[in-house]
Amino acid sequence: MNPSEIEQKAEDVFDALGRGLRLRGRTLGARVNKAGRMLPRGLRRDLAYMSEAVELARNPRLARLVDLPRIDRTHRYALRWLADVDPGARARDLVWESAWRIGLVVILVGAGLLGVLAWRGFV
Repeated sequence: MNPSEIEQKAEDVFDALGRGLRLRGRTLGARVNKAGRMLPRGLRRDLAYMSEAVELARNPRLARLVDLPRIDRTHRYALRWLADVDPGARARDLVWESAWRIGLVVILVGAGLLGVLAWRGFV
């Protein structure tokens, strides 16, 4: 595998991160850092390795240090995992979670207010 193939695989993952998770960044490493805990730990670690491997592959002597099967495995796993991600579902889940939390706070504050009013003898 030559350096251009490694860069092409990294570019595929870079684009998939932009589409699937709606991340922005100039490099693969920047997008992986922004993704943070949205990615599984193993995938995050392998993508960090892939971004380092792109830099190593540009130097002919250091290119021999790149673990090519790991790059292939990371490429396949990342594209398969990101294909299952639905940005719309993530947004809907965020809205429902926020509404649920706000509703819980309103109920707890209302119950606390009624408790204080009952304790003071106003209710």
